[in-house]
Amino acid sequence: MKTRELGVFLTALFVTTIGHAADTTYDPATGTVTIPEVAVNGKIEFVNAKLKLKPDGTFSILSTEDPQASPDTTTYDPASNTITIPSVAVDGKAKYTNVKLGLNPDGTLSVLSAEEPPVIDLTCKEFAAGTSYCSEGRFPTCKVNLTQVNKLQQGMTYDEVVEILGCHGVLMSHTGQGGTSIGTYGWGTASFIDASVIFINDKVDTIGGS
Repeated sequence: MKTRELGVFLTALFVTTIGHAADTTYDPATGTVTIPEVAVNGKIEFVNAKLKLKPDGTFSILSTEDPQASPDTTTYDPASNTITIPSVAVDGKAKYTNVKLGLNPDGTLSVLSAEEPPVIDLTCKEFAAGTSYCSEGRFPTCKVNLTQVNKLQQGMTYDEVVEILGCHGVLMSHTGQGGTSIGTYGWGTASFIDASVIFINDKVDTIGGS
């Protein structure tokens, strides 16, 4: 994650849902983050871990407590010195997933990466400029399986497709020429497409699945 994005990210941390609904919290007044539980190799090793935001964008570890028995939540990988927070929510809605923090030699933490969750609101609100093609989808999308793909049929609308697959697809290309519009959508990840659908004049024409 870029340094200039850290402020937005940390503000998002103030309401976080992890595992069994424990809440990671961010206090903008003190610049501190509290992570309720940290698991190492599937076992909770720390609770109420408090991190302090430093001016250089890293975190210092202020304190931790010994745990009581509880389900796995945030995880720590000693081999790579990284902490992974499964989900960060803003206003009750997931904003980031798989947030990775790296442990620096000086004991501070840096934000290494964060993903955006798939768009699962089936009502499209964003469209490619001047077209009827939905552009809300982003990688990685929701998990799509062959059973779902086999339910797709030629002539279906985009809305019917996303209802079956469970989330918006990523608009990979669109063209409009001579009264014919063609849009190609993909579901999966940027490196591996689970399903692809080509729409001609807003109707399903070609279906592909892995």
